[in-house]
Amino acid sequence: MLSFRTRTRRWKYLLFVQFLGALLPVSANYVGSESCNGCHQEIVVEWQQSDHFKSMQVADQSTVLGNFDNQTLIFHGITSRLFLEDDVYYINTLGKDGTHQNFEILNTFGFYPLQQYIVATEKGRLQMLNIAWDSRPYNDGGQRWFHLQPDEDISPEHPFFWANHFANWNSRCASCHSTNLEKNYDGQSKSYQTTFSEVNVACESCHGPAGNHVALAFDGFPDADIGFTTSSVKPLSWVFDKTSPIAQPKGEVSNREIDMCGGCHSRRMAIDEVAPVTDYFEHHMLETLGQGLYFPDGQIQDEVFVLGSFLQSKMHQAGVTCSNCHNPHTGKTKAEDNSLCAQCHQLQTYGSPEHHHHESDSEGAQCVNCHMPARTYMQVDDRRDHSFVVPNPTVSGTTGSPDPCLGCHSDQSSDWSLSVQREWGNKQEEHWAISHDQARRMDITSVPALADYIQDSELSGLVRATLLEQLGTFSSPEASDVVISTLTDANHLVRRAAVSSLQSTEADLRWRILAPMLRDQTRSVRLEVVRVLAPIVMDLTAKQRKTMDGGIQEYREAISLRRDTPSGQLALASLEFNLGNRGAALNAYQQALEIEPNFVPALINLADFYRGGGQESRAKSLLLRALRTAPDSAAVNHSYGLHLVRRERYAEALGYLEKGARLSDASPRYGYVYAIALDSLDRTGESVQFLHEAVEQWPNQYDLLLTLVIYLEKVGRAGEIAEPLANLRALAPQSSAVQTLLRRYPLPGT
Repeated sequence: MLSFRTRTRRWKYLLFVQFLGALLPVSANYVGSESCNGCHQEIVVEWQQSDHFKSMQVADQSTVLGNFDNQTLIFHGITSRLFLEDDVYYINTLGKDGTHQNFEILNTFGFYPLQQYIVATEKGRLQMLNIAWDSRPYNDGGQRWFHLQPDEDISPEHPFFWANHFANWNSRCASCHSTNLEKNYDGQSKSYQTTFSEVNVACESCHGPAGNHVALAFDGFPDADIGFTTSSVKPLSWVFDKTSPIAQPKGEVSNREIDMCGGCHSRRMAIDEVAPVTDYFEHHMLETLGQGLYFPDGQIQDEVFVLGSFLQSKMHQAGVTCSNCHNPHTGKTKAEDNSLCAQCHQLQTYGSPEHHHHESDSEGAQCVNCHMPARTYMQVDDRRDHSFVVPNPTVSGTTGSPDPCLGCHSDQSSDWSLSVQREWGNKQEEHWAISHDQARRMDITSVPALADYIQDSELSGLVRATLLEQLGTFSSPEASDVVISTLTDANHLVRRAAVSSLQSTEADLRWRILAPMLRDQTRSVRLEVVRVLAPIVMDLTAKQRKTMDGGIQEYREAISLRRDTPSGQLALASLEFNLGNRGAALNAYQQALEIEPNFVPALINLADFYRGGGQESRAKSLLLRALRTAPDSAAVNHSYGLHLVRRERYAEALGYLEKGARLSDASPRYGYVYAIALDSLDRTGESVQFLHEAVEQWPNQYDLLLTLVIYLEKVGRAGEIAEPLANLRALAPQSSAVQTLLRRYPLPGT
């Protein structure tokens, strides 16, 4: 037992540490990982094995993996030569000006399964080459050069050309690959003076500046946690009891590791200057499970990294955090087999053939292959889903989400998976993904189920927020009631989604219910309130506008963090336009296109801006640029088709309107406009045929169904009216147009 004097000394020490921590400045100085090595040698050695250590390095013979032995490559008709001269690595390739030049390789970027390379261009810009080295073993298809965009027609004008904005290191990569990064963008000169304290992801990227910690250690206070701007939290312990084969948490759940890791391991937008280990959601706006980013069941689709998956999981809800599975310093998992999962899931139950129905030593018996299916990015980089899915062939077959079973059994179908699961006695649980998929296809009959799921507190907040955003696309009393009720939800993601869902609400109601939320406790919610209220600012009284001043300023500050990106300038243009500042809006649009001349959203929005000012010729030139850049964009084709309609070039417009209505990213509105255009050219029969296809693609769309019934009547095919009219009756029984049609074509039960 400790003596009274020893205990007293220890308590005084702890009190001093707490007092000192309260006095520490938030902007404590960075001292570098070398300062850590004196006391934490073992941890530093672990870190030197990690992806973090190799996230970015100076290019030299110890770091460059690619073959620079005078290699000549041709991609997209562009010849490049990679060579070594006087121990300096170079690439000779086509530059932004259309001429071939030598560019020195300054840095490596990553190392496995691919390594990219960084060169300097003008005004402090560092650019990522889109020719990369496949560092996998030769027998796995590696040890070769490859192009990161093999399917694009890349030229110096293309947004993905290596010297253009989307390959810019300063604005798009740097903050997550180096320590203590200061972007230092000058909007006047359009130049960078970017700095960092360490080139890679070093100790202080995660722990924060360590100057005070080191100073205190030298002064005789070697506590592992003292001197940092935030304190560590005792991790949960996981304990098995006799009632469950799953370990239960003991202790207090903490989001500290979400705050530490999430900023770089998520698809998000920065909304405030980010300090290490501070509240993630005060500094970032996390993407919800949107179309194109995630499959309908929440599995990863685009490069969304980890956090959006993990927040959906029961693991996260139970309190599991990153370091339960990963060594935080090597980044590697603590084990590479089922013993990793056995920390919390007893293998007697979950590792048995009765559970996984595979041979014990087979790939199918590995937990991760069923519950963390991998998806390949950048052609060679397999990344595992972190939502910890339960294979559900019903969901996969209905929504098109990946079926984990077919990852191995690629010669089979979801029907086969379903039959096998039934043989095993596995029930297919009801899943929100079915309704989510319906809502993505704008099927209004999904509203009741969406409403139920949104109000289910057992579901992840991120899932509920995603469904709420979908619900907000429907105009129905039930949808509106649910949206308004969730404005006070305890989960900030849900509140933010509720605000977003009100962006088409009538102005007076929108102001009345959202104005109080300008004071919401979460920054991302407040910013969304400003964005949604901005379009009605000019309709407010002077007193009401005054209420928004603080929020607008906060919104401007958030946008300013992205002023070197076309999306940031586009957000600024929208704000200025809504505030009545047309000149400032025009300048922001032009700035966006100066940063990236072929940024399609800016081209479309500026074209619309010019159209609103009666400058159709300028609008046309922008839309033609957009067409050259994105010929397979539904929005671009539809917009150019409407431009031709305004010019009364109807026959020419039809081809663009049709393409806009048939492309994969088309919307019901585009289909409706195309159907009307066909009819206006006396091609009503073709319009009917298209509308039949459209109501299959977008079920229960009032405008499409009503137009189909009217055109069937017009072409004398009244015998086909009953089915779409019955759908209309179910959708909108009180509609005067529907009631008129029902009187002409009575249905059973009317």
